[in-house]
Amino acid sequence: MGDVRRQAPVCWSSKGTLARAWGCTPKPSTCRFESCQPRQIERSEMKHYDGDPQAIMNNMVMHGRNLALKSNEYSELCADFAAKERDYNIALVSEMLRLKASGVPATACERLAKGTKEIAELRYARDVAKGMMTACDKAMQNLRTVLNAYQSILAWERKLNEL
Repeated sequence: MGDVRRQAPVCWSSKGTLARAWGCTPKPSTCRFESCQPRQIERSEMKHYDGDPQAIMNNMVMHGRNLALKSNEYSELCADFAAKERDYNIALVSEMLRLKASGVPATACERLAKGTKEIAELRYARDVAKGMMTACDKAMQNLRTVLNAYQSILAWERKLNEL
């Protein structure tokens, strides 16, 4: 799988101000962050891991199910957002055309239409639906990250058992 150790970023400050801002001490010879240098991780350093691969597998199954549920929820939220976006756009254009027909200058129609209570409520509903969709997407990303972490722990455990 290759070496997955993270290389430390280069400190571009000769005095190491970037390193101090991150709470690290730069090595004077290489100007890299000392706390980020690649090193072997000991089993005692693994927090929240009791060494039972079956527990990790059970957690992976649970998070996989949660990810599938979130995926279904995301599909529903996307459909809801699209419907609210459609309703908002139809109402906005209708109001703009009504204002234009009543003699309001074309440059002011959009601003005046967006200022009406009905259009503002539709825009608010659309924005809430978009926020819910974004939050669900972030939750799915979080679940994927957790699953990747569990996969890494299992790979790490496998390597330890080979030694």
